[in-house]
Amino acid sequence: MKPEAAVAMFREMVRCNHPIYYFRLSPTLELQESDIPKPKTFMIILRKAGILESIARNGIHGPTVITDQSGLTWITDADSSREIHMFGPIFPTQFALYSYLQSRLEESIKRKSDTRLHEKQMLDILANLPVIHSTLYEQYVLILHYLLQGETLQPESIRYLPQKAAVLPNKDQQIDRMKMYQTEQAILAELSGRRINEEKISALLADGGFLQPYTEDLLLNGKIAITIFATLCAREAIQSGIEPELSLTVADRYIQKVFGARTVGVLRSIRKELYKDYGERIREKQARRQYAPQIERAIGFIDTHLRSSLTLQDVSKHVGLSPNHFSARFHHETGKTFSGYLREERLKKAALELRTTWTKFLQHRGRFRK
Repeated sequence: MKPEAAVAMFREMVRCNHPIYYFRLSPTLELQESDIPKPKTFMIILRKAGILESIARNGIHGPTVITDQSGLTWITDADSSREIHMFGPIFPTQFALYSYLQSRLEESIKRKSDTRLHEKQMLDILANLPVIHSTLYEQYVLILHYLLQGETLQPESIRYLPQKAAVLPNKDQQIDRMKMYQTEQAILAELSGRRINEEKISALLADGGFLQPYTEDLLLNGKIAITIFATLCAREAIQSGIEPELSLTVADRYIQKVFGARTVGVLRSIRKELYKDYGERIREKQARRQYAPQIERAIGFIDTHLRSSLTLQDVSKHVGLSPNHFSARFHHETGKTFSGYLREERLKKAALELRTTWTKFLQHRGRFRK
């Protein structure tokens, strides 16, 4: 198999599970190809971290796992023409290691960045690096070798450069539960404020420990943390007067998103969207005057089923009124027609997702046609 075909097959296979970047280097270690944003900057990082020097000194002779001085890991191998194919960087799954490395890398990027925009771009890349356990990336590098060389090897054949590991902080340190509780209460208090202070929320989340070391798996830690966060937001929304069915349904939707996430960066986007969504719902509830019970029930039912093909007949049946009677009362109470209100709420929901997540416009456009 030609190297280009082997690499294309490997990229397609791995990216089904992990968003991993590709680098192709010449035998003289010059960058030939890469799909990572800011590839030249990452080459500088590789050079300053001693990775390129290590490759030049030791060579790439078979499946190799490379770890730089900050702990970022790469899987690599060479083809028959001695071109080097690198995939990475990735993080191992240990929570303490990830947290330690992330803080070191962020400090390094801030020192080396020429502009705030450049710094943000680099930190965004860092936040979305995949977390892959060693047993899996060892399998990946053996598969890469097989595709490039047609040779089946065992894990013992993998080379590691260099051997020295990063110094870790004490992973057994006690979690400050009181601090976590105070942070949660401060965040929930912001939910019912008149205006979201995003900087304050970000500071609270960072200071309170967004990812607690519940397990050795970083992604699982994040999923547990945001599931708890969603439950707290749902409870606060119910106490603010939002119908329990609506509040809990919203939480369920976000929890489903959480357990489909593959990177920490995606988890952070979901958390941000979750917080804004509940905040806007609570403030809208506080701002509008109290409607008649049947109209309140109707609004809650609409919000719960925004993603479905909702009709006037569906909502009027839910609140026990005829379609004509419900339509007239809804317009009298809200000042809006049923169809107008439904369209407006769908647009607001889509706008929220577009502002806060990776969702593309094409995923939303079909919702606006009805």
